[in-house]
Amino acid sequence: MTIGIPVTTHRKIHEVLGEERRAYTLGDRSLMTGAQIFTDALIKTHVSGDLERLDPCHIFLEALRGIKNRASLVKWLMEGRTSFLTLHPDRKCRRTLYAPGLPTSPPVQGIPELVRTPHLAEAVALSCLGIPVIKIEDGGNKRVFVLPRLGFSLHGGKQQDAKQLIEDFQSGRMAIQNPDHPFLYAHSAVRNYRTLREYMGNEIPLIYFEDSKGTGRAALIRTDAKSVAFDHARKVFDKKRIIS
Repeated sequence: MTIGIPVTTHRKIHEVLGEERRAYTLGDRSLMTGAQIFTDALIKTHVSGDLERLDPCHIFLEALRGIKNRASLVKWLMEGRTSFLTLHPDRKCRRTLYAPGLPTSPPVQGIPELVRTPHLAEAVALSCLGIPVIKIEDGGNKRVFVLPRLGFSLHGGKQQDAKQLIEDFQSGRMAIQNPDHPFLYAHSAVRNYRTLREYMGNEIPLIYFEDSKGTGRAALIRTDAKSVAFDHARKVFDKKRIIS
């Protein structure tokens, strides 16, 4: 869904257990403009490991890292299981995934500058780029993720700036200047995951709302949403931003 492959859900009866299960149905290809991504081939190359080996920065893998890092942060939130970032072994892929253990920060001189965000999707996207969550604070009604402003230097690359990334994302500059930025795919994957979970739990149908200009961008909007939700989606499409 994050890379433009439409998803629908339906109910089916398990042939052996006789229990009702929900299942996903995927479109046969991505609807993103210019994307030559076919669902069946993508799944096969991912399962075989060829995708990770040949193209570790593929947009599908960028989104999948977002889902994996989300799972780690949710365990931290719910069960107190802390994590630290591990570096992708391929030097062409400056990305990170969480592993169980005590959180670690990039080495700095003096007192490190910290960045705080209450948004899980932002914390996840930053984590994929080598900026670790080092603690989670109680912010009253919301938990707040605390990260160092500068992340780890991955394979000798430039340290990512969490404050700048968040500002670029929230302002829309990131999507305009670099629509394939890995932050966007990780962030969108987390939002889409939540949308599907909410649908599966509440059984509220979703509308696959496409950009009328033919860009391939789309949003999942609840059928009970007000018209302002569609107006917001149109504004985002006009800004060439990627949303969930």
